[in-house]
Amino acid sequence: MPQIHLADDLFEAISDRARSGGFASVDEYVSQIITSELEADIDPDAFFTPERLAQIDEGLEDIRQGRVFTAAQADDELRKRKLQWLKSNPSQK
Repeated sequence: MPQIHLADDLFEAISDRARSGGFASVDEYVSQIITSELEADIDPDAFFTPERLAQIDEGLEDIRQGRVFTAAQADDELRKRKLQWLKSNPSQK
């Protein structure tokens, strides 16, 4: 079977994307993208794996139960995380 070689950092990024998308492997994920591109008929439903649908359902349930951030709360949380990160990484300012 033919192989495609990727830089390590690109492979890691693709691997993370495949895993978070519920794909069984990087090969499956990349094959799906290339197949969709070659067919010129990208089927968005192909990316809605059972795992991704479960994540969406979980998010909807959080919203229904009121477990959400307001924009102000999200801004405050991000500000706190940024300050914490900057303290931990002083050379990155």
